[in-house]
Amino acid sequence: MFIIKFLRKLPWFETLFNLIKHLGLYAVSALAGALIFLWCFGELTENLLENEFTNLDSDFGNWVHSFANPLLDTIFTLFTSLGNALGIVILTLVTVGIFVWRKYYFYSWLLLLTVGGGLILNQAMKFLFRRPRPQMWTSVIERPDSFSFPSGHATVAFCYFGLLLWIGLKYFKRTTLRLAWALLMLILIFMIGLSRIYLGVHYLTDVIGGYLSGGFWLLALLGSTSIYRQVRRNGK
Repeated sequence: MFIIKFLRKLPWFETLFNLIKHLGLYAVSALAGALIFLWCFGELTENLLENEFTNLDSDFGNWVHSFANPLLDTIFTLFTSLGNALGIVILTLVTVGIFVWRKYYFYSWLLLLTVGGGLILNQAMKFLFRRPRPQMWTSVIERPDSFSFPSGHATVAFCYFGLLLWIGLKYFKRTTLRLAWALLMLILIFMIGLSRIYLGVHYLTDVIGGYLSGGFWLLALLGSTSIYRQVRRNGK
């Protein structure tokens, strides 16, 4: 308490405390997180343009591929099918239908904005950077014709499952259930991203870039909607 009282006497921290007071700690934290994701994405792309990660991408891809076998081919093909654009769109529409049925209209629109915006953002980034797909080995799936960076699977998986993680933490009351839900969502996000490297259609940095861009968009939306609701609440 003494430290907080001391910091509040400093002009910069006093402004921060006032911002948190008016907008809410959650909104400020979400927007700060979005800025961190954006900064990390900028650092990653700068290093990519300077070819700083060429060896890392090839070494990590070859290491993952060294574990290849028919069983893993099947497992990772299933995960990559779950995370492709069609799979995520189907999951999104089903989830939106459930939200509408339960009259969670706010979450319905938020999910549509999160996934739809993530898809649009990813396509814009792909055409901006135009990075070719890796050609290190023959993939067991058809290699996409689109550009490689950032991974669309990683982007939309982070958007969709990340939002479900957030909703679950808000509504599940038991700690064990919340932890299990969060772990499940994180595993799905991780496995979908890893599947793209295993199948040889993305580099490691493509997947990391997808997570960063998806995380930025998700946190930016959560922070913005929180501010909107706070302003409406204060205006009543």
